[in-house]
Amino acid sequence: MQEKDKQRAGIVARNKEETECIQLLKEGHAHLNTILNLRTNLVIERKVNWGNDTFYAGFYREEDSLIVINFRRLMGHTLHTVLEVLGHEIRHAVQYQQGWLPKSNKWRFVGQRDGERIESHEWKGQKISKVKYWHAPWEIDARQFQGEYAKMIIEAGVITSEQAKIKLLGERHVEILREATKKKILDSNSGREINWFVVYLESWDENSERCKELFIELSKKMNRYGFIWNGKKFVGKVSEEMESRAVAQLKAFNREKARKKDGARVSWLALDQLNKKFSEWSKEAIAYAFKNHEELMKVQCIKWNFRELDLDDFVC
Repeated sequence: MQEKDKQRAGIVARNKEETECIQLLKEGHAHLNTILNLRTNLVIERKVNWGNDTFYAGFYREEDSLIVINFRRLMGHTLHTVLEVLGHEIRHAVQYQQGWLPKSNKWRFVGQRDGERIESHEWKGQKISKVKYWHAPWEIDARQFQGEYAKMIIEAGVITSEQAKIKLLGERHVEILREATKKKILDSNSGREINWFVVYLESWDENSERCKELFIELSKKMNRYGFIWNGKKFVGKVSEEMESRAVAQLKAFNREKARKKDGARVSWLALDQLNKKFSEWSKEAIAYAFKNHEELMKVQCIKWNFRELDLDDFVC
């Protein structure tokens, strides 16, 4: 295991379901290691290594025989799904063990083409160049065995069928189908210039009032730390400890004062709906729309279409 992974390894369970899933997952992993004659390492995390827009819940890295399982994407799913993710990734370890995938990454490539993941690798002595992820033979093979390996753990009695039904608490992650949602509006407004707007949960006036209250509370805390407001900023000569506390309060204030957004919806306006004429959706037009047509934005507000992520999204 690489040094950076030793530093990040492990997960702090938030509830009894996670505690049980973590222990059972470790036992299932150890069983597969034994029967498949592998020496893979397992790290269970609650983080996304490749950005918040990625859906993966597991990956395998051959250079240090590392399997990573990401609980962040598995909320709302059962332990059985987690075992299938484990099964998929450990199958990749088998592929390297059997020599179907070479130890060298000379031909290894992962990229994007037309919005789809593409990969290159060597498979059973044959160079596979820039094939779609779904068509990559090493992924087809891993998908074929992911359920079988989960079944092997249960049939061996390492995990019971009832335990496999334990669910990780939390809402399932979804993919927002932005283009599909927008298409409905665009199709019904053919020829009109449409612009999309963030939906806020509070008006500018409501936000202003809330910020005033937040600032009053902030001032009280800053005064206790030895700072006073001079009309432009907080000033004071204090210890490093008090200054550190004050900086933390200022950061929290700056986060909290932002207008609260509604991530489940989007609003739209057509250029011809503005009371003032603009030739295009310029910065000035957008600013004018926010200032003068926020009520209309609330009326022309739609929910994003979405789909729940499933096992096919979690493996890689």
